Amino acid sequence: MTLLHGAGLRHALLLTTLLLAACGRHPIEPPLLSLGSRACESQPVFEHATPLSFDTLSGAYAKLGAEGRCMQAPGAEAPTTYAVFDIPQGTAPAALSIASLAAGTLVSPRVTLFDASGTAVRALNPGDFRANVGGLQTGMRLRGNERWLVVEADHALLGKSVTLRLGDGHRGDVQVAAVMFIYVPPPTHADIMRENDVVYALNGTIRVTMTKVPTIP
Repeated sequence: MTLLHGAGLRHALLLTTLLLAACGRHPIEPPLLSLGSRACESQPVFEHATPLSFDTLSGAYAKLGAEGRCMQAPGAEAPTTYAVFDIPQGTAPAALSIASLAAGTLVSPRVTLFDASGTAVRALNPGDFRANVGGLQTGMRLRGNERWLVVEADHALLGKSVTLRLGDGHRGDVQVAAVMFIYVPPPTHADIMRENDVVYALNGTIRVTMTKVPTIP
């Protein structure tokens, strides 16, 4: 049996890490740039929404894509994909963290919050997001009348490439440079990379985390 020392041992450990990362990596889907002639709702449907909970520290995940929800609002040129998150009643005060995760594709997120009657009460544009770990992220304090969170894919940057780099971050509606460490255990191939190219698309993953906000008596 041959024992490895020094540089040989380091190279073997690196190779093992790369192999483990390759095994844990999820297949990257090609960018979805159009829904074609698919029939879509004219407004978001709240049934079967992804539930949010304080008990899920890693957050709730929703996949946007060809098989998921889609809508085409009146006046919109083309349909888009979207996800709905169920905010439990009586959870305010609470804080929400909303992230569009980068893994080959990146959704440019547009957010709308609705009250229990289905009336839009607040909106966030892609420019309200900042480059962060694994993609684009923003945070907000939840208001008492907000019941549903809808995240849809914005079309403005659809099909454009963006380079994610270890370091700087800018607004989500312009060229972005961000940390490319994906929050998915075990380590993925992206955990080892210092930069990667992704494409703004209609398919991607949205993560929403809800945390309690301490109250002062």
